[in-house]
Amino acid sequence: MTPKQQMVATILLLAFLPAIFGVIDELIGIRTGLTEISAVLIPIGIVLAVFRYSYQKRRLERQQAQKYQAQPMLQPESSYQEPIGAPPTNPIATPVRGSVTEDETQRFPGQNHR
Repeated sequence: MTPKQQMVATILLLAFLPAIFGVIDELIGIRTGLTEISAVLIPIGIVLAVFRYSYQKRRLERQQAQKYQAQPMLQPESSYQEPIGAPPTNPIATPVRGSVTEDETQRFPGQNHR
C-alpha cells in the first residue's frame, strides 16, 4: 500500500474502532471501557497518522532525489561537427544561364550586345 492509502486506512480504522469495541463489549457482556477510550483517542490517532504520512512522504522524496543525483550525467561531445549543407533547391536563387538564342530574344531591338 502507498503511504497515502495507509493513512486513509488508519483513519478509517480509528473512526470505526469505538463501534467495533462496542459490539465486542455487547457480545462478551463485560464492560471493558475500550469503547470510551478509543473514542477519546480518535483525534490523537488521526494527528499521528497524518504525521506518519508526512514523514514517509519526505523520506521517499529524499530517496528519489538521491537516486536522481547518483545517476551519471550525460557528457556532451567535445568535437562538434558542422552539419552537411543541403543541396540548393531554389532555381531562382541560382540562375541558370540560358542559351545564346534565348539571350538574343530577351533583348529589345536596338539594344547593344554586352
